[in-house]
Amino acid sequence: PKPLLTKKQNLYYGWFFYVLGILWMFLGLAFVCDVYLEASLEGICTGLKLSNDVAGATFMAAGGSAPELCTSFIGVFVERSDIGFGTIVGSAVFNVLFVIAACAHVAPNLTLTWWPLARDCACYCACIYGMVIVLVDGRVTWYEGFGLLVGYGCYVTVMSQNEFLEIFGLKIVAGVKLKTINKNGVPVKVKSPPAANCAVAPEPAGAAPPDPAASEAPAAPGTPGGAEPADEAPPETPAANGADAAPATAGAPSTPNGDAEEPPANGGGEEKEDGGSGGGGSGGGDSGGDDDDDDEGGAPGSWGEVFTCPTGDGPIAMAYWFVMLPMSIIFYGTIPDCGTEKYEKWYWVTFSLCISYVAVLSYPMVWWATELGDVLGIPEPVMGLTLLAAGTSVPDMLSSVAVAKRGYGDMAVSSSIGSNIFDLNFGLALPWFLFAVTEGPVKINSDGLTVSILTLFMMVGLVITTIHFSGWKLTAQLGNIMFGLYACYMCFALMLEL
Repeated sequence: PKPLLTKKQNLYYGWFFYVLGILWMFLGLAFVCDVYLEASLEGICTGLKLSNDVAGATFMAAGGSAPELCTSFIGVFVERSDIGFGTIVGSAVFNVLFVIAACAHVAPNLTLTWWPLARDCACYCACIYGMVIVLVDGRVTWYEGFGLLVGYGCYVTVMSQNEFLEIFGLKIVAGVKLKTINKNGVPVKVKSPPAANCAVAPEPAGAAPPDPAASEAPAAPGTPGGAEPADEAPPETPAANGADAAPATAGAPSTPNGDAEEPPANGGGEEKEDGGSGGGGSGGGDSGGDDDDDDEGGAPGSWGEVFTCPTGDGPIAMAYWFVMLPMSIIFYGTIPDCGTEKYEKWYWVTFSLCISYVAVLSYPMVWWATELGDVLGIPEPVMGLTLLAAGTSVPDMLSSVAVAKRGYGDMAVSSSIGSNIFDLNFGLALPWFLFAVTEGPVKINSDGLTVSILTLFMMVGLVITTIHFSGWKLTAQLGNIMFGLYACYMCFALMLEL
């Protein structure tokens, strides 16, 4: 579109309004994704009877990555620039480093298990390698875009076999056999290896028998990457030669993989009573728990709630309510809340409207970011790599932080890594494929972004190394290191582009 203001007006005061507009679009994207879109995706996954792993790798991944997908389409078909490419590359780094760092600070000392991280990092590295092969000549043909989409289909297939792969991997690495579940969801006992081969912590005295009702409780909604709330730590964890391995808690509910689920350890490791899992969903999805956290981020229940100012929650909450009031009115008046009993079957309508709103909000966001870059003399790929990448990743960060607060460290980390696979092999590949089919190969004008993709390999290795040396726990120190790595990456990427 044509510029709203002249160059002189942009230089004096236009840039300020662009910044405010971009930030407002960020808040709107986070609101519609967190409150409405993720609830509709949970309904779709339930209606289609998808397993948690497949749901997490497909529809749930689309929930947090919808802004990046729309930005990529706008960059390819409207702006005809690399701004969408830069946004997704920058978002990938933001999710891996910044989001994990934020989780480490809001919920320190969460214990991680190696399997979800190893699974997601292996798939992520394969996706990065495929992307490098596609971009080596600076152009993307239709068959290369199609190949990336096929790669994403392979990832979904891998996630659908997650239970088998986990058992197989643990047999090889740890030499143990985990409990699994049959088709009816009932735990099946598997003979454990001799005690001489592994050190198993003794069962606590007086432990209560497993609660059948707890094992039938609904599992936490899937996340990008398909991670479950917590996996049972094998007898020899990567922490400290098995010395710090946490025993599975007797009576804990079983996860969809059949593993005994540890009580969520939020900070000091408080255990939730009443047999509840404490939720584990993200965004506006109803996790079914009784915690106060479960009420956060839900859609308004009435027009009265929409117009009620949260005077008791402080000035920041009041300012947020005032800024978001116009969007809240539009969203509440037009989007059915499928999280309620009245509209629980309307999830496809909710999904369609949410995607439409994400596209509507993304268009001015990309437009104003391009205008702001012109005023400040910043190339479009740099704007995508920095400002837009952070803004469009807000839904992913909110989801991961919410899950981490409830004590599910594995789910939070897998969510941040798994969403990147969706971004690279679907968010970029789909618009590239469609453009190449209709108008010819897509040209990638930024050599710096290709180099930035290569450095993602190094970032994945640094993430695994940092988590390993922190004792497989999300600590505040680990968070600080992640923040530092993110700052270093951004400096390196900007040096390549500017």
